Amino acid sequence: VQEWVDNPTANYGVALYPAGGAGYKEFYSCDYTDDANKRPKLVYTYTTAPVGGPADFKLKIDRKTGKIKAYGTAVAKARISLVGDDNNSYNLTADSSGKWEKSGMVFARGKTRSISMSYQYDIIVTDAKGKKTTKTITVGPTSQKFLIARYSKGARTKRLAKFYYSDGTKATKLKADNEIKTELEMVVGDYVLVLDPKRSMPYTPEESIVTDPDEEYRLREKIRPLYSNGEVVGDSIDAATGNFFAFGADLAFDALGFPIEFTRVLNSTEKEMYRGPLGHNWQFGYDKLLVMYGDGSIEATGGDGGGYFFRPSGSGYTTDPDVTERLVKNSDGTYAVITKYGTVYRFNTDGMLDSVTDRNGNAVTLTYDPEGLLRAVTDAAGRATSLYYDPMGRITLIEDPEERQVDYIYDTWGRLSRVVDPNSGAITYEYDPKDSHRVVKITDPMEYEAVQNTFDDQGRVQTQVDAEEYDVSLAYDGNTTTFTDKNDAVFVYNFDSRYRVTSIDGPDIEVGVPGEAPAAQVQTMRFGDGKRGVTPADPEMVPSTTETVTALNTGAAAASSGGISIFSGLLVQYHYDPKGNRDEVIDAKGHVTYYRYDERNNLTAVLKMIDGRLKGARYEYHDPNNRDYATDIYDALDHQTHMEYDDLGNIRWITNAKDETTYYTYYDNGLVETVTDPAKKQIAYTYHTDGTVESFKDGRDNYTYYYYDKISRLKEVKYPKGSPAYYEYDDNGNLVREYSYINNELVETTNSYNYNNELIGTKDSEENVTIFQYNKRGNLVQEISPLTHITKTEYDGNGNRRKVWDAEENLTKYEYNELGWLKKIIQPSDNNPAGDISDNYYDANGNRIGVYDPQRNPTVYH
Repeated sequence: VQEWVDNPTANYGVALYPAGGAGYKEFYSCDYTDDANKRPKLVYTYTTAPVGGPADFKLKIDRKTGKIKAYGTAVAKARISLVGDDNNSYNLTADSSGKWEKSGMVFARGKTRSISMSYQYDIIVTDAKGKKTTKTITVGPTSQKFLIARYSKGARTKRLAKFYYSDGTKATKLKADNEIKTELEMVVGDYVLVLDPKRSMPYTPEESIVTDPDEEYRLREKIRPLYSNGEVVGDSIDAATGNFFAFGADLAFDALGFPIEFTRVLNSTEKEMYRGPLGHNWQFGYDKLLVMYGDGSIEATGGDGGGYFFRPSGSGYTTDPDVTERLVKNSDGTYAVITKYGTVYRFNTDGMLDSVTDRNGNAVTLTYDPEGLLRAVTDAAGRATSLYYDPMGRITLIEDPEERQVDYIYDTWGRLSRVVDPNSGAITYEYDPKDSHRVVKITDPMEYEAVQNTFDDQGRVQTQVDAEEYDVSLAYDGNTTTFTDKNDAVFVYNFDSRYRVTSIDGPDIEVGVPGEAPAAQVQTMRFGDGKRGVTPADPEMVPSTTETVTALNTGAAAASSGGISIFSGLLVQYHYDPKGNRDEVIDAKGHVTYYRYDERNNLTAVLKMIDGRLKGARYEYHDPNNRDYATDIYDALDHQTHMEYDDLGNIRWITNAKDETTYYTYYDNGLVETVTDPAKKQIAYTYHTDGTVESFKDGRDNYTYYYYDKISRLKEVKYPKGSPAYYEYDDNGNLVREYSYINNELVETTNSYNYNNELIGTKDSEENVTIFQYNKRGNLVQEISPLTHITKTEYDGNGNRRKVWDAEENLTKYEYNELGWLKKIIQPSDNNPAGDISDNYYDANGNRIGVYDPQRNPTVYH
């Protein structure tokens, strides 16, 4: 009997009623009433057939393949049915204990899916006459919603939990559901199972995730907004890669050890979508992460799109020859990146930046809440800057100890659209509808369209227009970029496979001085690996080459008049050593500057060919603790400067070429306490807790005292003699008032600024006002004196001053060549309607070698 009637009195039917003892049931006759004593009662002892529990099941994901396994317990030999919302179905049979599992199921990723489970089993039913029949029992279905996400470069389980559950603390659940023991076991590309998500979309689009560390490494070579060996053209465009990097420094103040700086960068050529504290794709300066890859490589991101790669090697890690940073794994499973000068970047168990400590122990510490959101950045003096977030985990406000605030606003797509500075000036951003990495328009706080970009399909800038509607353009062809500036001058940039510029070619220009015949300059050109340059007399000082030929300077051409010739050669060439250091710079005249490095990439020499010999500065490193501090510096005349260091790397004394020694002492935090010169005169400093100077004692024991506000801005200076000086600032740090009292009378200057932080007016103690006006690019175009005298200035596309009208409306004109070198000054003249003309003449390197004054008197420079 398998039927159960809850209320046999109301149903007047046969019912099972629990009695004492396991396995016992009382069977009451059909005419049973409330008066049980009046009716016969039949009692049977039997064992019930197995009753199936609910259709409960669990899901598990293979983190490497993304395939799903469903498993659970039903009844022995139950028939299990799994049906996905994609109409795929799976049928299987439970084992003799009722356990079952189905592995290898594949579902679409990045959106909410569901799978339902039900099961059936058979029982034998014997009626009153002993007839047996088979009855099929169906349990379920029960459904489970889930989503398959992928662990991307910027992901953390707390960020995934915040994204999918609106609660970063549910990272604990995510880790349990995915059997994640520690955050740092997760590698880029791992699949993550999200059960019952609140939103149905990928955390990071799968096509933008770079799982191959070698591909990621090559991409980081291109994304180098703040790194060396790049040439920037236009407004923040990398000439080699075409990358446009939008940069913002929103809040900053000086601090002991390291300044507190809140910066952000967005790179147009970035391939990977990044969900960080500033929404889509903006890199945040303090959001430095450790990123794990499947081969054991670790990338330490820089918070600006760049990063350092560390590869596993034995029990530690190795990196590129040109990288001096070291990665160290601590005993507690955390990591630290240590620079050659002793700065330590510590990362917590989530692989997020925990602190930055200088060699003297001064630290900036980062504090996170349980959701993994950075809530405070605290300097070595204990001053905390607070961060506030929206429900999506995006920063909405940053407030420093002086209560200055920066606001961040996002569009409906989650992109940063507006940044409001402490003075309420707002910068707005508009994006390419096809790719939110690409900023197509930036409007400044004065509501001028400061930058307008167009991009190709690789995110490289094609054209850029400024607020005055001057434009630049870039064309790309393999390892060559052709750049046309705002004055229509054309430059060609060549770069190597690592996107390092190897040469720059510019427009043809006139060089030389009239009346002096140009001498043919003979140089030895090197050809090897696609690079050319000058071979010096000392072959040991330069890398070996594959071929050498002798040629005239490519800039020398037939003289057009007198000593004037047309230069059409390369403006500059660069060569790099195998470690990536720039070791040769060849100027337009073929002169070479050589840079030499030791095995630890310390600069050891800067040399030039002088009188047939290589001469220049040399640097030696003989620190007893084997640290990368220069102990001896020799100039081109072999004069020596010697330095000694203390245990923390601070200079103890310097002895110059005259054998004169200056001594230094320090406080424990590394700040200079005293300086004693060779004449034994000593100056001394004391400091406030934030590292600002409190007092300065000169060599005659005179003291000057300094006072600051909460963010280290100078408020007052008390001099040994005379009245104190006072300073006041607006919230953007602009000096708005400077005053003191002289003979008990107030002497002050007040300043006014526009929303672009440009000085628009000053007023002195006598109410005299000077007014300044600017064009949309920030160039000063008009100055009005207190007597209303007006000076006007006009500029060319590159911002060179072209015309100036003085207060009498006399006009002075300026002319430039294609490289922006000032060629001609035409001043007003009472005697010459054409004006008094001065001419400047240059060599190919831009050195001024001749001047003709208005009377045509020459001055020649060598």
